[in-house]
Amino acid sequence: MTWLLIMVVLQISPTDTFVKHSEVIDTFYNDRECIKAMQDIFAKARAEGTEVPKMVNFGCVPLKGRGI
Repeated sequence: MTWLLIMVVLQISPTDTFVKHSEVIDTFYNDRECIKAMQDIFAKARAEGTEVPKMVNFGCVPLKGRGI
């Protein structure tokens, strides 16, 4: 199964929350590789003395589809 590492940037206000930007960062052949890549993003940010902003969300999502 193919897994997508997805980044979603939220716009959060007192009255509304919506997706400002979304992007497929990479694709993987299993969930473990995807999760490791996601963890590496957070580790790299910490190593550079910063953090991933709270409005930026990452997730690994299985790509389910039907063959043609």
